[in-house]
Amino acid sequence: RHPAVGVDEVDAVLVPGVAWDRTGGRLGRGAGFFDRLFGGGGWRGFRCGVFFAVQEVPALEPDDLHVAE
Repeated sequence: RHPAVGVDEVDAVLVPGVAWDRTGGRLGRGAGFFDRLFGGGGWRGFRCGVFFAVQEVPALEPDDLHVAE
């Protein structure tokens, strides 16, 4: 088991998702982990969304997603 690290010690994260749009909107799996991580103001690292082309949608509703800043 690895020791816990602070958010300020992480340089990059691969962000999974169920669906994505070209504006950076991400539909996750509902737990909100990444939304809390990126929305807390402490994240300064690189974010990269990983998905298949079939997961790209024309647009997602703002109430259902997290938009990368």
